[in-house]
Amino acid sequence: MQIFFLIIFLSVSLFFSSSAMALDLIFPQKNPYNTTAEKTYLMGSVKKGSKLSVNGEHVKVWHNGAFCKTVNLSEGENTFILQEQFCCVPLIVKITKNPLKNVKKTCRQIQKLVYKNLMFSIVSDDYATVRSDASVSSRRITDLPKNTNIFVEAKYGNWYKINVGKSCEPLWIQEKNVKLLYPINSRVSSNINNVTFCQDNLFRYLKIKFNFPVIYMLQEKNNDVILTLYGVKNADMLYNISNKQSVFEKINVIEDKKNNNITISFISSEKIWGYEADYQNGELVFKKRKKPVLNSDYPLKNIIIAIDPGHGGKEKGTIGPTRIAEKDVNLNVSLLLKKQLESRGAKVVMTRETDDCVPIYNRPEIAKKSNALICISIHANSMVDGDPFEKNGTSVFYYNEHAKNLAETIKQSMLKDLKLKDDGTRKSSFVLTRPANPMSVLIEIGYMPNPDEYLKLTNRHFQRKAAKSIADGIEKYLNENTQKYYLLPGTGSGF
Repeated sequence: MQIFFLIIFLSVSLFFSSSAMALDLIFPQKNPYNTTAEKTYLMGSVKKGSKLSVNGEHVKVWHNGAFCKTVNLSEGENTFILQEQFCCVPLIVKITKNPLKNVKKTCRQIQKLVYKNLMFSIVSDDYATVRSDASVSSRRITDLPKNTNIFVEAKYGNWYKINVGKSCEPLWIQEKNVKLLYPINSRVSSNINNVTFCQDNLFRYLKIKFNFPVIYMLQEKNNDVILTLYGVKNADMLYNISNKQSVFEKINVIEDKKNNNITISFISSEKIWGYEADYQNGELVFKKRKKPVLNSDYPLKNIIIAIDPGHGGKEKGTIGPTRIAEKDVNLNVSLLLKKQLESRGAKVVMTRETDDCVPIYNRPEIAKKSNALICISIHANSMVDGDPFEKNGTSVFYYNEHAKNLAETIKQSMLKDLKLKDDGTRKSSFVLTRPANPMSVLIEIGYMPNPDEYLKLTNRHFQRKAAKSIADGIEKYLNENTQKYYLLPGTGSGF
């Protein structure tokens, strides 16, 4: 008899225990939760077929068990009681809305030091980043190699202000990347020792050898790319050779003798397909990608395209209502996109093909080293607070202006095929959008917190449809922006 009651007790305990565990809250990730938002949401899952109420109000449960309830917040503590139909123990969620204070901006007490003389200095680390302001969130200008000479005029906190002449905006570099040497009265300028123009099947090159490495900046204006060299004098060699070269369509060289800066404009009637500059064996190498020529019948044939499935490994990305991770959605879509592109003749390079954690800065390097023409980073969107039923849809991000049209073309293709809301084409400085070579865009297919979009994002048929749509967008962009050659009758596709 005791054994019988023990079995009954364990069965009942197991039933209630499993029932209590059925309600799974994914967002907010912390309970209690603090925010300054006017509204937020409760997202998670219950047992399939179960019902859910929040503070006694019925909440829709999707057929996969997902739920998402937008809640308005009053100032102070807000209590929400989540009760699942077959769960004896309710889940109590406490969300505190903190007031938005009109706080007057008070400047931090940052140590400021303006040097009486310029400090002759060298860059102490490879790939030291120069920025437009004293902040890691400011615009990235360039990366400098070790031993590049710079001239520091002031220190603000842990940033050095680089003097590049009175006619130019100052540049900034972090203290940790610089070794101060000694004071000097004025900037020391580097001489140009050698200039070379050359080309291969993919790129046109300008190579400049200096006495010592100098700071440079790349910009684009319409179809032109502008390379500025700081602290360089005697541009005669560059003038002479530029006038004779036939590699680039047109080059304009302007020397600012007062500040010892040189501006080189690569002027072209063709749209920009990619460009970059870096130091190689002591030489500054600028390269500009040639316009691709496509096979009219097979536009993607032999085009190298890099695909980056966002996140991976321990980097899960956004977690959906039923705990499917964004990293898995990204990988599934990316592998299907690879298949789509390869079926059209493209050569595809993946930053990852399994559930690996690839360091973020390695990803664009993989694309660059493969000589990819285009790099596509695949993601699914997230949101903190707000209303997932208002903020949803497909968005595509770019950073360099020459990638904007590619981003827009891909987005329009996705909107037509996937029937999701247009969430915008936006300029953003992400690691995977900043490279100007290859042409780089980042796609947010849809929002994981939105249960309708989550159902689609985790559906194999939808993933296949999204992959085809992205491939169609890439193909359409290339078709509209390149010249084509035609196969002779009977020559075949060459696949």
